[in-house]
Amino acid sequence: ELTSSQWGVWEPDWSPDGATIAFTMIRNVSAGESTFGQSHHIARIPATGGTPEFYSITGREYSPQWSPDGVWLAYTSRDDTLAMAADLWVVSADGETKYQLTNFPTGSVNNPRWSPNNQSISFTYAQNSGNHMVWMINNQYGATPIQLTYNASLILDITWLPDSSHIITTMRDFKGLSENRLWKVP
Repeated sequence: ELTSSQWGVWEPDWSPDGATIAFTMIRNVSAGESTFGQSHHIARIPATGGTPEFYSITGREYSPQWSPDGVWLAYTSRDDTLAMAADLWVVSADGETKYQLTNFPTGSVNNPRWSPNNQSISFTYAQNSGNHMVWMINNQYGATPIQLTYNASLILDITWLPDSSHIITTMRDFKGLSENRLWKVP
């Protein structure tokens, strides 16, 4: 058992039915276990409390996001050899089905966000730091990611319109504007 100084929680996300909280559990590890001194696992806990159950075991997972119907949990998982490289994964709420959605040879996926219709996940992809682009992918094993923006910018956050028709993103350094602006991406 870990003492309270050896672990912490980050990025909580309530399931749509309010019964479960998914989060990133961070624990301090010895230098031999991780090159970063910490491991990051996607875990869940009943809303009433209890002992966390883990969806992930590699110790390199971040940013859990429930699908609107509560059937799936999207998250990112970092490559074990490259600090910057991360891809998008999904796991079923019961933990029985898990698969990788993206497999970029370099760069990093961040900010997974479900469409309200439960079918697609938008995300930011950066080949290197600060050069973000908006992408999306259907939640289907073997699906092909679709690039939605092509100008490298700094993406601060993304969300979907309620009808799943567009993504709203906060970006800077996009289309010649250095200020933080809201953009509607079809």
